[in-house]
Order: sequence, then C-alpha cells, then structure tokens
Amino acid sequence: MNRKISSCVDSLAQVSLPSVFNPYADLCPVFDRNDANVIRMRNLKQALNRAVDVGATSVWVAQDLGYRGGVVSLLFEQIQR
Repeated sequence: MNRKISSCVDSLAQVSLPSVFNPYADLCPVFDRNDANVIRMRNLKQALNRAVDVGATSVWVAQDLGYRGGVVSLLFEQIQR
C-alpha cells in the first residue's frame, strides 16, 4: 500500500470541524455499524491504490451533489507530489 495515500487518508480521519460529519472518523448512530468509519477508510485507500496501479493521473472527488450543482475537488495529483 502506498504510504502517501495511507497518510493522506489517515489525515482525513483526523479532521474535526463543528457540525460536520467526517465519514472517516465519525459514526452515524442510526445507520452505521461499529466499524463503518474504518471500512470507509479502507475502501478509500484501496480505491486510490488501485488508481495508482492502473496509472491514473488524477482522481476527482465530488461532494454535495444535487439538482443545484455541487463541489468537485482534485485529490490525486496532490497525493502524487
């Protein structure tokens, strides 16, 4: 597993903001199982590592998508630097 990717995802899990659900750190008491955040972290690490394996040059991450648009960020190029 790529150390930069692992470190990046681990850093995401450390982010804590008021009134913000961090899916890599927090658990939803209604819908999540006890290890859901760990599973989400593992899935993200696996997806990013697979992107490296196949030679992807960028990974775009979308959030808050709805009928009025959303936010899209470029993640992968920053990890590779």
